[in-house]
Amino acid sequence: MTRHFTPATATFIGAAGNKLVADVFGESGDPVLLLHGGGQTRHAWSKTAAAIAGTGHVAYALDQRGHGDSDWVATGAYEFADYAADAKVVAAELARRSGTKPIAIGASLGGIASLLAEGEAERDQGANVFSALVLVDITPRVDQTGVAKVLGFMRANATSIAAVTTTPIDDTNTTRRVSSTLVSADTWRSHKGTPRAIMKANTAAAP
Repeated sequence: MTRHFTPATATFIGAAGNKLVADVFGESGDPVLLLHGGGQTRHAWSKTAAAIAGTGHVAYALDQRGHGDSDWVATGAYEFADYAADAKVVAAELARRSGTKPIAIGASLGGIASLLAEGEAERDQGANVFSALVLVDITPRVDQTGVAKVLGFMRANATSIAAVTTTPIDDTNTTRRVSSTLVSADTWRSHKGTPRAIMKANTAAAP
């Protein structure tokens, strides 16, 4: 029988002093940090978090900046590096609280953020940010066929996210660059209140 978990709520301070809200599943055990995709909130991880808690871990499903109940960042800092900075700060706080570096499970945007956080630490010859890293729907190199499928899904559901997009974005033939990897800008249309200026700052034309 699967044990039912009623999550508690935790608040973290991100890299920009921004409030980050998380649901916490489980009471004791090593921490697991769950980072959602660009069209989601922490609630996308609820069933997964409960299952993880059932294995004796404490699962933290986090609303990333500009999503769900977490703060909108007034300076418009929404580059991948900004999400990575938040992931690194939250991971450090979880390690401080528990004495163990968290396992990170990141989907899409969350996977990119956690991958960059870990990669930057290795580049700077620093300590690992996470004890382990699980990527969902994202890899260090992105298959553009898969990106096209994600875009198709997001466009098909554009009506449901229109209310949280303040300015229409013309992203035709525009892609985001993660190192040598291109990820479509259209994935990010669901960020609450994302203005055109932020999109322009975070995107680069495909070569």
